[in-house]
Amino acid sequence: MNNQLKLAYGAAVLKATIFLLFLSCVAFSGYSVRAKSLLRNYSPLEITYLMMGIGFLAFLVASLSNHTLNGTLGTLAAPLTNGTFLMSILYLGVLSSLITAYLFNFSLSKIEASKNSVFTNLSTVVSIAAGAIFLGKAITFHAVIGAALIITGVVGTNVWGAGESSLEL
Repeated sequence: MNNQLKLAYGAAVLKATIFLLFLSCVAFSGYSVRAKSLLRNYSPLEITYLMMGIGFLAFLVASLSNHTLNGTLGTLAAPLTNGTFLMSILYLGVLSSLITAYLFNFSLSKIEASKNSVFTNLSTVVSIAAGAIFLGKAITFHAVIGAALIITGVVGTNVWGAGESSLEL
């Protein structure tokens, strides 16, 4: 593959990545606003239960379709015999998905959607800390500056910006 082709491929991947990131932001914003209105009638636990159920069904249908198309339906449950797979699923399913979704819905029930969504930026700071604690990764100067900026932004939005009045048109 020549350099021009590599650059063109890299640019296309970058554009697709930015577009998917944009779609993710739109979907998350829509979810936050919709969930906030649902919290008037349902508890954070009920919304989390429904959210996890919809996710489960979507991925089950995708997996069943994939296995059916490939003729491997008999191996659908094979990973359940692997201990590493089970631990990964428990971590991703319980800690990373269930608990964080519940905490997000709970906090959404207490504060505005716009303020609540700012806290998702802290996931980068948590990832940096977790990488250092659990994986022994070095914390670089750039990571410290980035974390400080993120924390300042979260605090600034939720504390210092609280006293400002709305812009009138």
